[in-house]
Amino acid sequence: METVKTIHIASAALFLLDYVIKTILLLMGSSALESYKKVTKVPSMIISTLFLGTGIYLIAKIGMGNIGGWFHLKLTLVIVGIVVGVIGFKKNNKAMAVISTLLFLYVYGVSETKDTKLGIGKPSVGDVVTDTAAANYDILAHGKAVYTTNCMRCHGEDGKAGINGASNLTSSMCENRGLVGIIRNGRNLMPAYKDLLNEQEVLAVAEYVKSFRVHQEEMASDSTAVDSTK
Repeated sequence: METVKTIHIASAALFLLDYVIKTILLLMGSSALESYKKVTKVPSMIISTLFLGTGIYLIAKIGMGNIGGWFHLKLTLVIVGIVVGVIGFKKNNKAMAVISTLLFLYVYGVSETKDTKLGIGKPSVGDVVTDTAAANYDILAHGKAVYTTNCMRCHGEDGKAGINGASNLTSSMCENRGLVGIIRNGRNLMPAYKDLLNEQEVLAVAEYVKSFRVHQEEMASDSTAVDSTK
C-alpha cells in the first residue's frame, strides 16, 4: 500500500501543477492553452488516471469510516474541482478555471495537514506520525503529542494536576463517546477544542487519556499484590 500511496502523492502534485499551468495559460490567452493541451494531452490523462485510481484504491483499503472529517471535505472538493475545471477549460472560462485551481490548492493543503484549517493556529506535534494510513502510525504516540501541547498545562503530565479545576484523568470513567464530546465541546472551565483539533486528533487524545486510567489500575493492582505478600 505504501507504493500506491507514493504514486498517489506524486500524481496529485503533478495533477495540481498541470491545473496551475493551464490556468496561467488561460489567463494569458486561450491560444497558449490550446497549444499546451495538445502537447500534454496523453501525459495529463495518465496523471489524472493515476491520481483518481490510486485515490480510489486507498479509500477502499483504509475505509471511509477510518478517516477523519478532513478527508470527506477533501473528497467533495476534488469532485467539485474536477467538474468546474473540466467545464472551465473546455469553455475557456477564466473564473471557473481559477476557482477550480484554488480548490485543488486548498485540497492539497488539507491533504498535507490533515486539517480543514491547514494547521493554522495549531501547536506543532513535532516528528510524531499523524497519518493514520502510515504503517508506523501509533494512536497513543499521536494522542500524547496532542495532549502535551494542548492539555498538559492544566491536567499535568500524569493527568492528576487539577489546575484550573481540571478533572483527574486517572479516575475518569468516560468511554470514547463521552471523552470525545468533552474534548470537542469543553466542560466547565475547559475550552472546546472542536475548532482547533481535527477528528483524528480528538480520537487520539481520547485514547491517550484512557491510558491514564489503565496505568492507574495497573499501579493499584501491583500495590494490592505487594500488600498481600506481607
